[in-house]
Amino acid sequence: MNEEYERIVNTFTESDRPQARLFRHSKATGAAAEQLWYRVEIVLAEMLSSETYNLWIAPLVPYDYHDHCLSILTPNDAYREFFSHHFIGLLDSVVRQLTP
Repeated sequence: MNEEYERIVNTFTESDRPQARLFRHSKATGAAAEQLWYRVEIVLAEMLSSETYNLWIAPLVPYDYHDHCLSILTPNDAYREFFSHHFIGLLDSVVRQLTP
């Protein structure tokens, strides 16, 4: 897995604020992120085919969960770009369902 990660930088109003975002960093930290990510993975594994899950969800790594926003790491730029166009909405929806 490539150790270079890209950050998606977005500006949102409070009501538009995402519940999941892709983040740049070299390693995962945060017990809260890991606990939430474990629950997210269970839901996504039930929703997606095993091929889709293994290709697009399994490589993700939780980084941080702060202020109702889960930050995750992606393997590389191309992965981040594809994921942000095709899966970020699903991930955001699942995180919203699992958090108060």
